[in-house]
Amino acid sequence: MKVKLILIGLIIFSTALSAQNDAQFISQSTPTINPGESFDFSITFKNTGTKTWTAGDLYRLGSQAPHDNTIWQATNRIALPHDVAPGEEVTFTATLTAPSTEGVYVIQWRMVQDGVEWFGERSEIIPFINYSDPNTIFTYTTPTQGNIYDETMAAACLQGIINRDTPVVYELEGIGKHRPLHWLNIMTSDGRWLSNRPQIKLDCIEELYALAKDKINGAVIWDPNVAASMNVATTIAGVEDLVVLSPEYADEKLKEWGLQVKKDLRGLFTGDISGSAKNDAYRWAIENYLSQGLCSDHLLCLYEDPYFTRQAGDVGYVVTRDWAVKNRSFVYDLSPWGDEVPFDDEGQPVGTDLETYKMILDEVLKQTAGEKTTEVAGFFSFIKYSNVPGHPSSHDPVPTEWETVYLISPYNCYQNTVASSCYNQSFHSHAVVGDLKQHRPADTLQIEEGKTYICILMADYDSATPLYDFLVDYWPDPKRGELPLLWGINPNLVETYPDLISYYYETHSANDYFGADASAAGYMNPNRIKEEYLPLFIEHNKKFYNQLDMTISPMVLDWDQPTSAVKDAFTQFSPDGFATIVMDLHDTGGTSPEPQVWKGMPVTNLINVVGQISDIDAAANAMSNAIPQELPGTTSFYIFRIVWSWPNQVVDVINTLKNNRSDLDIKVVDPYNFFNLFKDHYDPSAIFDNKLAKDVTCTQNSNSGTLSILSDYIINKVEIYSVNGVVLKSVTSGFNSISTSNLKKNSMYLVKVYLDKGIAVKKIIK
Repeated sequence: MKVKLILIGLIIFSTALSAQNDAQFISQSTPTINPGESFDFSITFKNTGTKTWTAGDLYRLGSQAPHDNTIWQATNRIALPHDVAPGEEVTFTATLTAPSTEGVYVIQWRMVQDGVEWFGERSEIIPFINYSDPNTIFTYTTPTQGNIYDETMAAACLQGIINRDTPVVYELEGIGKHRPLHWLNIMTSDGRWLSNRPQIKLDCIEELYALAKDKINGAVIWDPNVAASMNVATTIAGVEDLVVLSPEYADEKLKEWGLQVKKDLRGLFTGDISGSAKNDAYRWAIENYLSQGLCSDHLLCLYEDPYFTRQAGDVGYVVTRDWAVKNRSFVYDLSPWGDEVPFDDEGQPVGTDLETYKMILDEVLKQTAGEKTTEVAGFFSFIKYSNVPGHPSSHDPVPTEWETVYLISPYNCYQNTVASSCYNQSFHSHAVVGDLKQHRPADTLQIEEGKTYICILMADYDSATPLYDFLVDYWPDPKRGELPLLWGINPNLVETYPDLISYYYETHSANDYFGADASAAGYMNPNRIKEEYLPLFIEHNKKFYNQLDMTISPMVLDWDQPTSAVKDAFTQFSPDGFATIVMDLHDTGGTSPEPQVWKGMPVTNLINVVGQISDIDAAANAMSNAIPQELPGTTSFYIFRIVWSWPNQVVDVINTLKNNRSDLDIKVVDPYNFFNLFKDHYDPSAIFDNKLAKDVTCTQNSNSGTLSILSDYIINKVEIYSVNGVVLKSVTSGFNSISTSNLKKNSMYLVKVYLDKGIAVKKIIK
């Protein structure tokens, strides 16, 4: 008997487990909706589960979008009119009242067994959009729970499409630093461009979709088995005005949004072509979209795909996709290295990523025909393509960054590196700003012999993330303005965040200055630009330097010292100063330039020994070690790079340096005076009346290794200087045969000729 009871209990328990709730949306009425007015509504669902729906078991219809709302009636439920057995349909009826308050609203319902679960399909949404001011801003907050990654992806597509021609949707951050709210508050205050624009809050993604619905042509589904397919899907979404959906999110949203699938990438990329499904995906997109001229030739997006990020819930390079979609950009994620396989695709033939990378760049160069430059927005994936803990590689992160720039520069491409978590680029980019003006120093300093002149570059605000996110922390420092600081920003970001750059210009102190970082209007290696494209390079930089009132390039990154052609190019837009960091990571014999003045432009090296300040004494010691123990009375010039640090830290470091180096007469100066004084020191022609130069002839005899100086005036003395101001030779006779055997070939020198009528200065290159 006991055994029989147990068996009966197990049968009942098993039956209970197998019984389940499910529902299918069948149809609904399509009412005419007017603000504040009531209307009759009916909706039909089918019981596709195995349990009978009864009122006694608390089966009802519940409101959605947003979940459990009471927008349309006082209660968030519609009662079940009768019991509904499995396989039967039921029609619910209710009188609803449209909200009178302006906004975007959605009618949507789903079955619920209260106290147990929500279940089955949601109904197809019925949008109700009611607003009168065309300048209204609609704010949408990224999700904090549920399918965060996939919903954020869909929202980015919707935002990019609806913001393509005018700024409409502004996305707020559900989890994080809330930078979007910070910038929205700034831009809606003090008469800035968003002041007095009404705002309407969107409470769910269905409301965002309702707002964008008329601009959306359908959906593209990516393949979770090929992470690169999400980047391909983003490219397609921009070109064809589609929403990118994962298969799981498509199952949830396609029917309720009334979307048709225009492209389904599942199973399309197998690796049969290149030996890599990842690269097959990109090569297919190159053939079908990029090479067809359907994508932007001015913007490529190097965005990390979901290989690692989706599982981790990292949406840093998902929220940026509004920018890619708005601009119809080609989106990719590839390694710049050709000597090892990437971590995300270890089965590919070595170098396949790099081959595909070059295919993209070749196609862009072909389409631009050398008449347009192209931005690469985004950064390589550290975890895939460089040596980080847990993921060994023969290439460290910094060399991988440099290799990317080395690779793209010959194609007239420049990088806006880190773009992660940069919200609302499709919105901010619409801000209209004219030519911006930064001040020049009130005092023009005269050189003081024996001084150690220091200029501080507050570096690495050259890409979207530091400008948008990091500088927010450092800019309010109460000690900003105590020392002259040169802030390095990327001038071409005025295309992405014009209002942010305008804000920094608007709020800078008399001791804040701006220079291009890095390397000019975009991060490239100038020496890698083909000589026939240097006129394009000059035109590109002139545009942005002029708009931002810049004349200094304090951080030019390259593999060798600038060639004569590159220096000539920079004189056209950066006449007030050029500083470089040379890293010859390819071991090609690259060297740093000697301090010099090239056709009126000061040229020197940026000293990269401090980085981000974490310890005041350590930073001061690093600077001190870069300044040798020089002879008393020696005049010297040092421009230091400091990364992502507070102005108060810089003040403390300089004070510590002065205390530690009593042998130095240190003076921190603004960049304009720094380079002007540098110019005076290294180019005597800048401080002498050189009208007599035309009356002096310098002739070099390469066979005898001599220099002949002739003039109609009496010559009293001749001095030969290096470009750094060191006297290499001084003679008081024999001016027609001065030995130059100690001078280095292919180097520039200054010849100071003391005449009875004055001093003449000539430049020679041995």
